Amino acid sequence: MKESDDKSLLSYSDEKRSKAVEKFKIIEPYILEGIPLAELSQEHGTPLRTLQMWTKSYQDHGLKGLIHQTRSDAGSVKIDAEAKNIVEGIALKNKNISIATICRKAAAECRKKNLACPSYHQVYRMVNNIPKDKGKIQRKKVQYRRRLFEF
Repeated sequence: MKESDDKSLLSYSDEKRSKAVEKFKIIEPYILEGIPLAELSQEHGTPLRTLQMWTKSYQDHGLKGLIHQTRSDAGSVKIDAEAKNIVEGIALKNKNISIATICRKAAAECRKKNLACPSYHQVYRMVNNIPKDKGKIQRKKVQYRRRLFEF
């Protein structure tokens, strides 16, 4: 809870604060009256382990501890740069192929180079994050090279 220690409760959105209050209302009987978490888990349909984590967060950080924190690495793809270049290269060279085909071709190329193969989900995100104009520029370069080296 690094972020929540620095911020005031008012610095969070109304939606995040209301969700934190909802979580507190679920664990409140345990904190104030000592009702077992297992009982509350069955009553609310929330896993016991989740209630235990909420309780610990509340005891350590107060209501701020119940506010959901977004991951600092959200949206980033953890993959070797060379594997990323392979995926982007395949996607840019072959304009109208499916993500599954790109994934299979990239996996084969990564295996040849002893790199970790990207998952389908990673390939999907990488291909969809390629700027639209990057593909146009790449195709124009290929067309230019073809015309340049034609005899």
